[in-house]
Amino acid sequence: MEEVYRLDAGGEARYTEIETEGGLKMRGFIHIPKGAGPDSRVPMVLVLHGLMGNRIGSGKSNVEFSKILCEHGIASARFDYIGSGESDGDFIEMSILTELSDSEYILKYVQGLDFVDKDRIAVHGMSQGGLEAGLLAGTHPDEVACLSLWSPAFCIGDESFFETVSGYDKEKLFRDGYIDSDSWLIGKKYFDDAVATDSYEIAGRYKGSVQIVHGTADTVVPIRYSEKLKEVYGDRCSLITVEGANHDYERHDYNRTRLKLALEFLEKELF
Repeated sequence: MEEVYRLDAGGEARYTEIETEGGLKMRGFIHIPKGAGPDSRVPMVLVLHGLMGNRIGSGKSNVEFSKILCEHGIASARFDYIGSGESDGDFIEMSILTELSDSEYILKYVQGLDFVDKDRIAVHGMSQGGLEAGLLAGTHPDEVACLSLWSPAFCIGDESFFETVSGYDKEKLFRDGYIDSDSWLIGKKYFDDAVATDSYEIAGRYKGSVQIVHGTADTVVPIRYSEKLKEVYGDRCSLITVEGANHDYERHDYNRTRLKLALEFLEKELF
């Protein structure tokens, strides 16, 4: 379903709904560069958001990123995952595997767009969105042209990570089936799927080019997890640190740096 259209400096942002299993809908935007069409297909980037986030991104980073990509001739898709933002569903049912499934729906949708070059579809993700990007590339290695990650949360599944989540109480989780994290109810399924999934192994199935950007002052997802991920990917991966940046890159220059690095990488790989 495509309803509302609005213009921005680099082309068109099209409100779009994607229906998933059970009739639940993800809501978001497809950004389309000027001149894109069946006779002039363009690259596409899936922009995946993090835990308790949405398609806008912290500091509007996902919106800004889509606009910048559009201005440089690259289409993008940014959607709220099921249970997040304006999409259908209950957040308590969310897990890294449900969001992987959501990501697959987005990938399939953009592959069917007549202005998209299916051989130049990249995936970009922040935090848990970065984990989902790695899982998506690992499970669909021949369908992803390259992979761009900001502070990917490959710590998820590590008990020490759970202990940093606001409201985490193991006894309550097993007794009630959920915890309350800043008013977000995170279900036991989230923790069960995280522990049972070997995220590094799945990610390592992807053999394309990868860029990881990570802040040195990140205490939510310590940089050691990206250093391990770099080892998994090997020489096809570059890990770039942003000195002093925390998990949400809460300074203008930090945010501009990650946007610039991702754009340069994607332009290099997609053109």
